Amino acid sequence: MSVNDCGSSCTPCSPPSNATPTCDGTGCDFSCNNGYHRCGASCASNTSTSSCGTSSCSACPTPANATATCDGTSCGSTCNNGYHPCSGVCSSNTSVNTCGASCTPCPTASHGTTTCLSNGSCNLACNTGYLQCQGATLSCAIGSWSFDDGTADGFTLNSMPGNAASGIGVSAAQAFDGTQSLSIPSVFNSSRNSFILNLSPCGQPLTPVSVLGQTLTFEIYPEGPAVPSALQPTIDLLTESSNPSITIPALTNDTWNKVTVPLTDPGNAALQGWNIQFYMPLGSTWSGTVYFDAFKIQ
Repeated sequence: MSVNDCGSSCTPCSPPSNATPTCDGTGCDFSCNNGYHRCGASCASNTSTSSCGTSSCSACPTPANATATCDGTSCGSTCNNGYHPCSGVCSSNTSVNTCGASCTPCPTASHGTTTCLSNGSCNLACNTGYLQCQGATLSCAIGSWSFDDGTADGFTLNSMPGNAASGIGVSAAQAFDGTQSLSIPSVFNSSRNSFILNLSPCGQPLTPVSVLGQTLTFEIYPEGPAVPSALQPTIDLLTESSNPSITIPALTNDTWNKVTVPLTDPGNAALQGWNIQFYMPLGSTWSGTVYFDAFKIQ
């Protein structure tokens, strides 16, 4: 019998798309072409996600945020734009749990909020009053120092030649904000005309901190004998980088003096610390105490 007049029929067998007609002597049938397989009364593609493989007549599963695929044998999937595979699921490129192409959460830090930027990198936004430290692991450091905890809060003295300071401590004798201030007993003369306070906001080893565009303020109280106006003490703010020093206007003895420094130098985008130099060019001897208080970067 021919497929043109199969069995008792006088009309040709009519196969479905992608099939070849057959006749078993009684009735018409069909066989699917190469690359197709039978699904009911039709031939389905081996590479279609609706009938993947050589025998399936069910659609491939589509995971969330993905597109189903078929390689002719088995189902698969590809993550949609803006997502990437993580442990069998498609995770967002902008989630803090799977930022960029990573499957590891962004590191968290106290006093800050972690975000994932549109470029796929983790970012840390520190809370108000805290500074962003740019070490191998992002962290937030306090941006104010008031010494009311009874410690020097990380300030140290530079042991340079000609150091006029006799030591560093915390005292309740003078306080601008709170109950205590940083106390530097000093003796100035022709060979000892300055001292330098060191501060690294993010600690040791020297870790950069971004303070560009912010302002440093603090109070200073030189307590001791009057000195000639031409020899009034001054302050230089020197950075740990190559930034030039910033000379602060002359200070007045026996009162609190506010020092304000706009941090506009580009080096403040990755600052490692400050050296605060107190300078008094005397030919005679001056003995007293210099107090510092209410340091703030904001």
